[in-house]
Amino acid sequence: MTDISVIIVNYNVKHFLRQCIESVVAATHDLSVETIVVDNTSVDGSVQMLKEEFPSVTCIENTDNVGFSKANNQGIALAKGKYVLLLNPDTIIQEDTLMHCYQYAEQNTHVGAIGVKMLDGSGSYLPESKRGFPTAMAAFCKITGLYKFFPRSRRFNAYYAGHIDHDAIGNVDVLCGAFMYMRRDVVNQVGGLDEDYWMYGEDIDLSYQIQKAGYEITYLPTTSIIHYKGESTKKSSRKYNTAFYGAMQIFLSKHFTDRSSQVTLATLKIAVVTVGALSYLKHIGGKVAAWLIDVAVSLAILLSLVPLWAHTWHGGSDYFDQSPYLYWIVGIVVGLMLLLFVIGHYDDDARRRRYVPAVLLYGGGVLVFYSLLPEQCRFSRVLVVLSSLLPGMVAFLSRLIRNRIHGFTFAYEHNRKRRLAVVGNKASISIIEGLLGSQLSQCIVARIAPSSHINNGKPEYDKSYYLTDLNHIQDVCNIMEVNEIIYCSRDLSMSAVFSSMSRLGANIRYRIANHSNQAVLGSDSQYTLGKWYTEELAFNINTGANKRLKRLIDILICIINIVCSPYLILRSKRTRQLLTHLPQVLGGRLTWWGYPTTEELPVIRQSVFDVKDQYQPIQQLNILHLNYAKNYSVWQDITMWINLIIYG
Repeated sequence: MTDISVIIVNYNVKHFLRQCIESVVAATHDLSVETIVVDNTSVDGSVQMLKEEFPSVTCIENTDNVGFSKANNQGIALAKGKYVLLLNPDTIIQEDTLMHCYQYAEQNTHVGAIGVKMLDGSGSYLPESKRGFPTAMAAFCKITGLYKFFPRSRRFNAYYAGHIDHDAIGNVDVLCGAFMYMRRDVVNQVGGLDEDYWMYGEDIDLSYQIQKAGYEITYLPTTSIIHYKGESTKKSSRKYNTAFYGAMQIFLSKHFTDRSSQVTLATLKIAVVTVGALSYLKHIGGKVAAWLIDVAVSLAILLSLVPLWAHTWHGGSDYFDQSPYLYWIVGIVVGLMLLLFVIGHYDDDARRRRYVPAVLLYGGGVLVFYSLLPEQCRFSRVLVVLSSLLPGMVAFLSRLIRNRIHGFTFAYEHNRKRRLAVVGNKASISIIEGLLGSQLSQCIVARIAPSSHINNGKPEYDKSYYLTDLNHIQDVCNIMEVNEIIYCSRDLSMSAVFSSMSRLGANIRYRIANHSNQAVLGSDSQYTLGKWYTEELAFNINTGANKRLKRLIDILICIINIVCSPYLILRSKRTRQLLTHLPQVLGGRLTWWGYPTTEELPVIRQSVFDVKDQYQPIQQLNILHLNYAKNYSVWQDITMWINLIIYG
C-alpha cells in the first residue's frame, strides 16, 4: 500500500515545480510515496518537463484553470496513499519532513491533519504556519496588522495562534494550504475541499470540517519547509484583502448563520476598506511628500534669487515686478518635478542614468520654447536656465539624503553592491557563473565547499579554488560582507541548507539552485514574489517609472494617431485599429503593445497588439514575451508603432 500521496497543483511555475518534486524525491527514504501533479493549463512547458524529467509522476492535464480546490480534489480522487499531502509547487521540503509527519500521525491516531514550520525565502518564520479561526476579533486584528504589536497574545494574535511558540508542538485550528498533511480516510469523510472557494479560504474550511469530524489538527515544528511566496500576494494589497473578505464571507455563510457572524462580516468589510485606503496612502504618500518638499524648496530658493538678481544686474529689486516671471518659474519648476516623478526619481529603485539626461533635455526644451516667444512674454534667460537646472540639483541632493536615511541606492549602482557567495562543487559553481553572466559573476566574493573530508584531523578541500567550507560560512559572511548566498541543491542536503540559513539569519538573501543548476530560485521575504534568478533582476516593465512612461507613451501615440487619422484610415486594416481602439487606450483600459499575462510575467493592461506581431516567423512565443517584459523601454513601443505606420 502507498504510504503518502503528494498532490501538487501547478500553474505556470515550471522551475518551482521541478525543485519541489526534487525535494519530495529526496525526502522519500523508506516510505512508499506517489506524486500527483494537477496542471491547470500551464503554457510554460511544465507538463513537458514532467514527462521528460519525472516520468513516474502522475500528471493530470486540465484544459481549463479549474482553481485550487477542484484541482486538489482531482488529485485526491486518484490518490492511493494512506495519507495525503497537499503541497504548493513553490515549496521545498526537508529530507526528514515526510518521515516526521508519517511517524507522528502513526503514533497519534486522533490527529487528522498536520502542518509544519514554514520559512520564507529569506529563512524567516512564516506566521501562517499555524492559525486560529477567523473570529471577528481575530480577523480584524489580522487584516489591520494589530496582531504585530501583540505577537504572543491569544486574544490579539488569535489568527496566527500567537500563544503557541514557533518551536512548540501544539493543536491549532487552521493549517496553511501550502502544506496540509492529512489522513486520506478523513479527507474522504469530510468530502475533500469545498470547490466554492477559488483562491483563499479553502484551507480554513477544510480544517474546520476535519475538527468537526472529531479529529485534532497539529502544528509540528520538528521539521520545516521553505515556502517561497508566502501567501503569493502582498498582505497589504487591496486585491488580497478583498479576496480574503470574500473567502470569509463564503465560510461564515456556510457554517455560521447567527448574529455574531454578521457582525464579523461587517467588521471585516470595514477593515478591508480602511486597510485599502491606508495602504494606498502609505504607498503614494511618501513619494508625494518628497515631491512637494522638493518643489517648495526649489521655489523658495528661486523666488529669493529674483530680487537679488534684479538688484545686482538691473539696478533695482523691483525690476521684474511687471513681468510674468512668477508664472514662468512656478511652471518650469513644477514641469521639471513632474518629469522627474514620471521617470521614477521618487521610486525606491530610481535609476541615476535617467536623471541627468532628463534634466538636460528638459532645460534645453524650455530654452528653445522661450526663444520662440514674443519679446513681451520674456523676462530673463538666466532665471529661465536656473529654473530649469537648480530644481534638478535640489531633487538630486534630497534623493541622496533619503537614500542615506532609508538605505536605498540608485539602481545604477545596484550590481556593484551585490556580494555573492556560492556553495557547491566546482562543476555546479561553474554552471551557476555561466547562468549569472559576466556582470553578476564579478560580484562573487567567495566560493564555498559544500563539505570537507577530514584527514588526520584537518579538513581537505581545494584551497586554491574554495575560500572555505560550509562549516565556516558565517565567518565568511561577516568578513567578506556577503549579502547573498546561492546553494547548489545537487551538492547539499536541504537539511544542510536550512541549518545554514537558520544560523545566518534573515539579513542575507538566499537562493537555491535546482539539481541541474539551470534555475536559481529565491525570494527576499514573504512579501516578494520568488522568480528564477536571471529574470528577477530585470523585469523592467514592472518598475513604477516604466509603468508611468508606458502610459504616457500610450497617450502620446493616441494624440499622434488622431492627427494622422486620414492616413491611418486609408493605410491598412491594422492601422485602422489604431483609431478604433483610441477610446479604450485613452481611458486606460488597454495599452497599445503587450502580451497575454501569465503567472511568470508581470501583470499589465490588456493590449491591442501582441509584441509577437513584430516577429516573423514566430518561434518560442513565451521567450518573446519574457524578453519584452525583461528588457522593456518605451522605445520598444515607439519602434513598433513606427513599424506599424510604415509597413502596415
